[in-house]
Amino acid sequence: MTLHRGRLFVNTCLIILGLLFVITACGKKTGQKDFLTLTGLTMGTSYSVKIIYDDKPQEKAIRGDIDKILESINRSMSTYMDDSELSRINQAAANTWIPVSNDLFSVLEAARGIGRRSNGSFDVTVGPLVNLWGFGPTERPIKPPPASRISKLLETTGFERFALDKKTQAIKKSADSVYIDLSGIAKGYAVDRVSSLLLAKYQLADHLIEIGGEVKASGHNQAGNKWQIGVERPDYTKRTIHRIIGLEDLAMATSGNYRNYYDLEGKRYSHTIDPQTGYPVDHLLQSVSVLHESAMIADAWATALLVMGTEKAKLQAEELTLPVLMVSKTMDGKHREIMNNHFKKHLVTTH
Repeated sequence: MTLHRGRLFVNTCLIILGLLFVITACGKKTGQKDFLTLTGLTMGTSYSVKIIYDDKPQEKAIRGDIDKILESINRSMSTYMDDSELSRINQAAANTWIPVSNDLFSVLEAARGIGRRSNGSFDVTVGPLVNLWGFGPTERPIKPPPASRISKLLETTGFERFALDKKTQAIKKSADSVYIDLSGIAKGYAVDRVSSLLLAKYQLADHLIEIGGEVKASGHNQAGNKWQIGVERPDYTKRTIHRIIGLEDLAMATSGNYRNYYDLEGKRYSHTIDPQTGYPVDHLLQSVSVLHESAMIADAWATALLVMGTEKAKLQAEELTLPVLMVSKTMDGKHREIMNNHFKKHLVTTH
């Protein structure tokens, strides 16, 4: 593992979480608190929960409660389970109000709200276009999809393609073929739910939760300091830490388009699809990291800002006072960092 500027972290472990790194002690040092680490599988990925404690917590009970929450969310929001709540919505006819659970309604409401605030850059109905371009379960195409097919799918894409009724806690689609995929926001929601469980039921204020690369840090680490999270430098060839962030009662999400891509007919296509054009984004912005109290909100906005591109993302972040770190590629192949002051104050190391 290469660290930025060659800095050495003695007796530390680097845990790779998607486009992030957790920098943590490999074991307990003198004077540090005890910790408990719980790991498992959920939502097609892995999860990790690190708990710092004075008095040993009820490990079996905590693990059971965590797994119960995650299983409930997965059964509600999975598109891989034919009988999940979300699958039933996707299979339902248009213009029919469908009552949904508290969890699902909360995520749908947040997704629609961020879709509106981002002018459609965050869109949970873009799944069919993602699949068309070969970034879903289908095989990658041997040539770019025809414009007519893209236009057809755009007819049922957009946050306005479904309506929500808060009073009855129900959803209604505008067309039979509207397909909702919450993979860009559901894991963040699950992180928030697990954090709330540890705080409310077990009074465990110091913990770090990660699900599929979505991270939330509460309180302090075992040394009594802020949790340290490394942001990956956008590089196709190697994995290096670009910046180290100190987190306390904050979540961080990073979206990047430099790892999941393919080359076709001399052009590179990223997995990040612009919901307004139906095509993979074609700009120089490589990665976006967002800080927020909610992992769900950070997750969604990291995706939305990446879709927008550098200039629009800068304006949107300032309008919302979102702490944002962006790394863009220059025309000569180098990297350019764009960081606002809201984000800068959380840095642990600098260039």
